[in-house]
Amino acid sequence: VAGAEAHAEPHASSGPTPMSHPGEELVYMLEGQMTFTIDGETYALEAGDSIHFRTGRPHSWENPTGRPARAIWLAIRGP
Repeated sequence: VAGAEAHAEPHASSGPTPMSHPGEELVYMLEGQMTFTIDGETYALEAGDSIHFRTGRPHSWENPTGRPARAIWLAIRGP
């Protein structure tokens, strides 16, 4: 398990191509807003929201706003 406080600058993203890799992720939003797209379905998160998903599913994230976002991000890497 790896964890960190993540900072996403305004309009930052994971890139144009969804990623997938073994494991799971849990994100708890502390401040700002982020969107996560998992298997083509988009979830909008703001402070106090969380999301948990298996990372073998295609996924991406972005900060769609003009304000920074902060989150606690936990990653569990699979075999």
